[in-house]
Amino acid sequence: MEKYICKICEKEYKNMNVLSTHVTKYHPEINSREYALKYYYDGIEPVCKCGCGEKTRHKNITKFAEYKSGHNSNLDSNPFKDFSKQKLYCEIKKEKYGDPYYSNREQIIKTTKKRYGGMGFSSQEILNKSRKTKQKRYGNPDYTNHDKSVETNLKKYGVKSNFQLESNKEKSRRTSLKKYGVDHPAKLYTGKTFDEIFGKKRSSKIRLDLRLNSIRHWQKRTGQRYPNYNLKACKYFNILIEQTGTHIQHAENGGEYHISELGYWVDGYDKKNNIVYEYDEKYHFDINGELKTKDKRRQKEIEEFLGCKFIRIKEGENMLNENIKNIKIGEHNGR
Repeated sequence: MEKYICKICEKEYKNMNVLSTHVTKYHPEINSREYALKYYYDGIEPVCKCGCGEKTRHKNITKFAEYKSGHNSNLDSNPFKDFSKQKLYCEIKKEKYGDPYYSNREQIIKTTKKRYGGMGFSSQEILNKSRKTKQKRYGNPDYTNHDKSVETNLKKYGVKSNFQLESNKEKSRRTSLKKYGVDHPAKLYTGKTFDEIFGKKRSSKIRLDLRLNSIRHWQKRTGQRYPNYNLKACKYFNILIEQTGTHIQHAENGGEYHISELGYWVDGYDKKNNIVYEYDEKYHFDINGELKTKDKRRQKEIEEFLGCKFIRIKEGENMLNENIKNIKIGEHNGR
C-alpha cells in the first residue's frame, strides 16, 4: 500500500485524502495547490503534454493534470498516440467545427438546451417530469433521498436517524472515551476560547475567512454594498470637521472607509493624518461598562494593519472638546 508523508512535518498517512485534510488543518499557511507545486513540481508550473504550452489545472495535493481539458487527456484509449497524428486530428476538428479541441459535450449541452430549455433541473420540462415520476412512485412530488432514509430507518429501527439508537450512542461514547478521555468530544472545548482551541494564528485566519464569507453572502443576499450606519455619528464627525478643518471620511461623506483585507468598515477615517474614529453605541460595552473583547481585538488588528491612531467616541458622552485637542495636523502620519 502506498504511503503518503507530509513534506512539512513528516507525518505518515494511508491515503491522499487524509494527507490533504492534515495539511489544511495543521498547515493553513499553505494551500493544496501551493503544496503540490512546491514539494512535487519544484515550484515550476506544469504545462500540457500535447505541446500547446498551456498550463494545466491543479488536481489534488500531490499532482496537476498532465493535459489541459480536451487536449487528448487519455492517450491510451485514443487512436492517435503520437503528437503528429494528434495535431492532424486537431486540424480536422478545427476545419469541421471551427475549434481544434472541440468536444461532443458542447454539442450535448447545446442540443439539451435547445430541446428542454436547460441542463438537468434548470429545465422546467425535466423538473416537471421528475416531479410527476416522484408523485407516481412515492406519492409526493418533492420526495428526496433524505425522506427515503427516514422511512427506511423508521421501518428497520423505529427511529428517524441511526444516531438515535442507544446502541450507536453507546458505541460513540466508548470511542470518544478511548480517543479523548471524555464521553463527548465537545467537552474538550467547554469553557475554552477560540484562541485556546485553535491557537492565535489559526483562529485569526478562521475569523477573517468567516468574516469575508459573511460579507460576500450578505451583499449577494441584500444587494447592499455598505453596512447600516448611525446618523448621530455622522453629525458628530461633521461638527469635528468644521471645528478642526480636517477631512474625515464617514458614511455621509464619501462612504465609510472599507479595509477590504480585514473585512472591516470604520465609522470615520482621516486619511491625511491616519486617524481612525469609532463611534461606540451601548452594545459595544459589557455590563461593567468595559469595551467588549471582540471590539478590542478589532481595534488592535486595524492599528497593526494601518499603523494608525485610534480614537473611540462613547455615545452619550460629550467628548468633542477632548477629541479636538487630540487632533493636530501632521501629528500622526502613518506607520
